[in-house]
Amino acid sequence: MSRLISNLYISKLFLYIIAMKELSVTEAREQFPALLNQAAKKPVWITRHGVDVAVVISPELFETLVEAQEELEDIAAVDAAMLDKSPGIPWEQVQKDLKLI
Repeated sequence: MSRLISNLYISKLFLYIIAMKELSVTEAREQFPALLNQAAKKPVWITRHGVDVAVVISPELFETLVEAQEELEDIAAVDAAMLDKSPGIPWEQVQKDLKLI
């Protein structure tokens, strides 16, 4: 199940990224207001002498990407925990250690 979720995030991100516009630093500087308008709709890739140097994205997309990354990290942690065969700590002991009871 977690691999399916991971693949869905990656597929969605890939489809979004392939639609990116690419501008040189010079073009980005000359078209800065338009660049910001474009970035509100889809990422804009910035290059300098043919080398990738930046990507301008909307704050909403940035938050979505951060949340997706955190979710993927959580999924990986759960997968690792499921594979861990060492004995766990009883819940009652955890509560005592954390002074919850």
